[in-house]
Amino acid sequence: MLALLNMAIFDGYVSSFDNKFHYNHWRPYTAVRWAENDGNPDTLPEETWTNTHRHTYAFPSYPSAHGTACAAAMTAFADVFGEDYAFTMRIPMVDVAGPFSGKIETHPPTRDFENFSEAAMQCGLSRIYLGIHFRYDSVEGVRLGEAVGRNVVDNYLKLTKSPE
Repeated sequence: MLALLNMAIFDGYVSSFDNKFHYNHWRPYTAVRWAENDGNPDTLPEETWTNTHRHTYAFPSYPSAHGTACAAAMTAFADVFGEDYAFTMRIPMVDVAGPFSGKIETHPPTRDFENFSEAAMQCGLSRIYLGIHFRYDSVEGVRLGEAVGRNVVDNYLKLTKSPE
């Protein structure tokens, strides 16, 4: 299971970054600050806008790597435990604004999921709330991750009949 999980996550990241540099789509941080360059005369820039991370990443936005890796991982878990496996995650502390920024408590510290697909989508959408992705980045990242995860579980590490 752990090998399958790691393969799915790794392949998810590779696929995500291959697509990021193919589509080369800007992030909300850039889009909001440089709105005068979007081809729509009705949008105005907000040059001081920032996200909760207070920075942006130095690579394109679409599709969300976070959503892709999460969905690939959840697809591997679903293959092992069954899609309708309900579970609870407990995460009492998170980074304030990215690595080395300090920690804050989460409220609530637990999240309940009915199945792995629900967890994958919530994981992907979390990046919207931080202001580092557009919704379509996250939704398509999850779709890509599900496809990558399905490819991994369908084609690798299959059980074989042991010799008798």
